[in-house]
Amino acid sequence: MDEAALWRRVGGQVVAREQLCYLLEQAELANVTLQVLPLDSGAHSGMNGAFTLLEFPDPSDPGVLYVEYPTGSLHVEKDTEVAAGRLAFDALHSEALDVIESKSLIRNLSEKL
Repeated sequence: MDEAALWRRVGGQVVAREQLCYLLEQAELANVTLQVLPLDSGAHSGMNGAFTLLEFPDPSDPGVLYVEYPTGSLHVEKDTEVAAGRLAFDALHSEALDVIESKSLIRNLSEKL
């Protein structure tokens, strides 16, 4: 997740703190990996908007790149475009703070509220 989203206050201080605490709770789940892309990372491959990369355990099931926009969504199954989404995801993953650093950042922000 982009660090900018952590700083955006929606609903006031109490709500913001609860949201950050909720993220920390979810980050402890076995099926969740929460990483924060720091503000100082500059331009990155996710700046055009959020996307979801769906991959499945069965190799015969093709991957899907899912993109939402204000008036709808796209389900992209073309191999080259899904591969480009994978490259963008891998780049974001490598630029983001690791899991421990990410949780520490979120915890510190919640304590400042």
